[in-house]
Amino acid sequence: MKPTLTEPPMTIAAVERQLRDLALLQKSLFAEVSRLKSQANRDKSAIISMFPTEITQLIFFFCLPDLTREDLDEDNRVQMKRTAAPLVLGHICRIWREIAWGTPELWHKLTLYMFPRNQALQAWMVANWLDRTAQFPLDITIYSYASKAVKHRMALRDDHAISFFHVLKRESCRWRSLRLRVPADSLFYLNKVLNAAGRRSEPLSPVLEELSIETFSVGLRHFIPLQIWHLAPHLKMVQLGSHAELNEIITNWRNLTSFSVGRLTVKELHEVLSKSIYLVNCRVSRLMPSPDQDNDILVHHHLRRLELLKDASPEGRAFASFLANVSLTRLEELDVTLSHFIDVYVSFIQRSRCPLRRMKVYFAHHVPQSGVVELLRATPSLEVLHICIRPDNAWVMKTIGSKFLRLLSRPGSSYQDVTTRYDEDIEPAGGEEVPLLPRLRDLELDGPVNFDWTVLCNFLESRYYTEPTVNGDVGRTPFCTLRSFRVTIHDTKPIPDTYLDEDVIACLRGLTADGFAVSIEYPDEGDKSMKSPTMVDLIEVSATRCETLRYLESLITD
Repeated sequence: MKPTLTEPPMTIAAVERQLRDLALLQKSLFAEVSRLKSQANRDKSAIISMFPTEITQLIFFFCLPDLTREDLDEDNRVQMKRTAAPLVLGHICRIWREIAWGTPELWHKLTLYMFPRNQALQAWMVANWLDRTAQFPLDITIYSYASKAVKHRMALRDDHAISFFHVLKRESCRWRSLRLRVPADSLFYLNKVLNAAGRRSEPLSPVLEELSIETFSVGLRHFIPLQIWHLAPHLKMVQLGSHAELNEIITNWRNLTSFSVGRLTVKELHEVLSKSIYLVNCRVSRLMPSPDQDNDILVHHHLRRLELLKDASPEGRAFASFLANVSLTRLEELDVTLSHFIDVYVSFIQRSRCPLRRMKVYFAHHVPQSGVVELLRATPSLEVLHICIRPDNAWVMKTIGSKFLRLLSRPGSSYQDVTTRYDEDIEPAGGEEVPLLPRLRDLELDGPVNFDWTVLCNFLESRYYTEPTVNGDVGRTPFCTLRSFRVTIHDTKPIPDTYLDEDVIACLRGLTADGFAVSIEYPDEGDKSMKSPTMVDLIEVSATRCETLRYLESLITD
């Protein structure tokens, strides 16, 4: 009986001693883990401290976000918090905080929401932010969301003055760029604030180079003239929204390189070009006629891109009167709405002798196909052509139907229109006729469809580009330059079943296999019985249903 009574307590005591030893071992292991973590943090901090301050500053600088138009369009506060990157960098560790707080280059960009909940707090934060910029030029963005402003009818008025703007105005001598995205009604107040202490002898912001004012309407139906003649005499970029217009053309904007405005008269546009001799980009959303315009030919040698989107006069007379009295010798990109005066457009291009590379054409009126062909023949250097026709102008699409595609086809091929004649001034290569737009690289059509799919495939096969072989011989004519074709179809009429026959499918499959970019889209929404057939609808009417399915799925993916 004695072993039975004495052995269990001894065994239990031995196990308890082991548990105490394990507890001591666990405690020592936890202490070792804490020591290793502390050592790792010290080593990490040592590595960070080993970086030269200049290298760390550059790394921080590349961490700053670049705002896009989409960032300002949507109510996305999480995304907009990226603009506080300098503050975030300062919260990592003491070393980073010292570097971030002492680097003025990180703080020269300031992005502010226009209608904060706590204006006093925002004004205090703006003042502290500006203290860290030293004397660096400031890039300021003030934004508000259209959805909220329209819903709550927000606007910046005298009784709703944001205090942070007054803080910014005290540093106006350091403004380098000012970007506003505000309700249109707010321009009244901004005009008053900006002109409160302005004098012609003392510009409000002498170093301001970029001014962008984008507006959206909150019940406003008229234009607001901006009095910025004293604001910045050395602007390089001016972009005004649809509700803002200039009170006068600045006489000393000789450094201006980019100019975009909602509306302008023909005379004012001539004045801008004559006084801004280094202007490179010019965009006018709405051009209005001038009864007393100058008829002298204006020659400009630096303008590379011109956009004339809408003509406020009947039948496009404002565009015609402007182009009839201007010569742009370096023009490379042209976005314009065609009018009845097609001969004026042709004369403008021939007079300018410009190396036009890209052209986007809007059809607002019916233009004969002969006029379009004459215009394109005057631009043999054209590489990118985008033709855009609104769905409600479906009758205009006849201008760029099957016959138009035949004119673009390679001469000598079985697809080329036998009645086509080419400009005699263009010297043929190797005795062969030169096609319309011999250097065409990208073609995009946007509007109601009015061409036969077979004619389209014939055109693509005759002009598409293939990579050279090892010996440099492509085995094709010099006019096979086309690299991409895109069509966006807005059409309410059904497409005949014969449009997608086996030959068309085989042609498009072969082109995509060679790397040619083809994109066909049907963006129309609404009643399915009224809109154009989708890709699935086209599959249903095809004889080779499965093969067409695989091919069209690849088109959608591309």
